[in-house]
Amino acid sequence: MPSADPPAYVAIVTGANSGIGYGICQRLLSQTSQRRPPDSCIILNQHHSSAEPRISSSGPLRSLHLIMACRNLEKAEAAKSKLLQWFEKTLKASSPKTGLKSEQLEFFEKLRVHVLPLDLASVQSTFAFCKQVIDIYPYVTHLFCNAGILDVVGINGRVAAHQMLTELVVALSVPRFNIERVGDLTQDGLGRSWQSNCFGHYIIVRQLDSLLKKSPLHPARVIWLSSRGAAPNLYDTDDWQLTRTTLPYFSSKRQVDMLSWHLNSQFHSDDTLPPIRHFTVEPGIASTNIVPSNIAAEIFKQVFFFICRMTGSPFFTITAYNAATAIICAALAPLDIFPDMTEPLKLSSTVNRWGRAGAMLLEITGLQETQAEDIALLGKYERLYQVFAKMQDPLLVG
Repeated sequence: MPSADPPAYVAIVTGANSGIGYGICQRLLSQTSQRRPPDSCIILNQHHSSAEPRISSSGPLRSLHLIMACRNLEKAEAAKSKLLQWFEKTLKASSPKTGLKSEQLEFFEKLRVHVLPLDLASVQSTFAFCKQVIDIYPYVTHLFCNAGILDVVGINGRVAAHQMLTELVVALSVPRFNIERVGDLTQDGLGRSWQSNCFGHYIIVRQLDSLLKKSPLHPARVIWLSSRGAAPNLYDTDDWQLTRTTLPYFSSKRQVDMLSWHLNSQFHSDDTLPPIRHFTVEPGIASTNIVPSNIAAEIFKQVFFFICRMTGSPFFTITAYNAATAIICAALAPLDIFPDMTEPLKLSSTVNRWGRAGAMLLEITGLQETQAEDIALLGKYERLYQVFAKMQDPLLVG
């Protein structure tokens, strides 16, 4: 009798129609269509990165159910069509003479891409999205918490000129000249950047907890996207919804670091394998549309990105596809390649001077010194989640 198909991947990518989210979808399709995904074989080191394959056995070729969670359904459907066309072209290019291999053809035929509406700035939309997932899927193996907003309303020209002239790499990695919108609230009365970048994803993690724990690929993995600008001094206990800070985007990413590490630590209280594993990942510095720009500005930006890469900075991944390297490594690599993740560490995508993608482990500074206030922040998230869950449906409270 033929053997049963191995359990499929069921992966959710928020903000999947463009930027890093679209790059995650591309790389996820490319990697999971191979028995030994190259991103699962990356050698991790705190001091350098390498994409040389480690010794590992090939796993089963699993089918993939990809959920593209997006705010704009029209753009999401267009992105889905573009993604499938790109993937089919990529598969054919890998075997130009012989055509698609039987395994590749089978993977492509079994591939399912599902677009679902999700507006993280709306509690109602976020709960409705989770209900749809629960109604359709028996489990979730991967959740990529990618979507977010960076609401830039202007540029401080004097600061920009000084930073570009004195510290070019830092200026392009952690710009201090962006003027962000301050105090913007959602219809739920919450800080817009905070709800979109942090709390919305927390709701999804809590609502889909049972589906994540049912993952046949034990443990399920939740990948939180951080940023190089997520500095320890950006967390203010009196402004945890980020309505007063002038840097809501980087401040939200600091909270992502805090959330991810403490959620992961909760599952390491004993020696058993945790049902859910949380990873913090930086995509590096990529050229995306998170801040809209014209063609001239885009060309200017990419030129300087290449200059920074050629001068030796490994974090200028430039393309969304390269930026997704560490993200997919966190999703697919054997757990034994990672160190004790109870330590505050995160993965970062890297690229060498010649464009070869890899990944690197970095320390998340300041977390061990502020554990009490970090845990208190998690408590605030949970209490607010419980309030909204009861408003949506008392039966939904987990």
